[in-house]
Amino acid sequence: SVSYSFDAGLDYTIPYHENGEISVGVSGEYGNSTSLTRYDTLVRGTESLFVTDSLRFYDANTREGDFDAYVTIEHRFGGFTIKGGLRSQYIHYDLNIHNSPADNVVKGYWSLYPSLHLSYRTKSMHNFKLSYTRRVRNPSASQLTTYRNYSEDSFSVGNPYLLPTYTHSVDAGWTKFFQK
Repeated sequence: SVSYSFDAGLDYTIPYHENGEISVGVSGEYGNSTSLTRYDTLVRGTESLFVTDSLRFYDANTREGDFDAYVTIEHRFGGFTIKGGLRSQYIHYDLNIHNSPADNVVKGYWSLYPSLHLSYRTKSMHNFKLSYTRRVRNPSASQLTTYRNYSEDSFSVGNPYLLPTYTHSVDAGWTKFFQK
């Protein structure tokens, strides 16, 4: 198995007001991996003639890439802070199984991730927060392929009809700080 990956990102924050700032950023990642698994089997009726087990032979190349972009705006007034953001992500999978082209996967997903964070700080050092974030989990290329991947005593098969799962995450909290 051979693999490599690289990524790059750029983030920039600028104040738009003495109590607020805007942040923007982009990032990208690319990975490539090659996997080769060979199993031999003894030919029936011989003592030493082995051939490649075609069911367990796996020769594949996986390329994955993603591109992200985001913008957030934060503003403070009095003890309140409000921060809203939107992130966009595009993920692309290209799984090429050389010995079973019918099981190849080429798939892309585009998702939006909104978020909103509110906080309030009192002079007596009580901090309250409330946050919302939408999260998305996309299936991987190995979860989408119909190739039967054998292990010692079992096999697994993906489902090409899997859809992304969405989670709406809400978080609330209270913190009290002391000076002593």
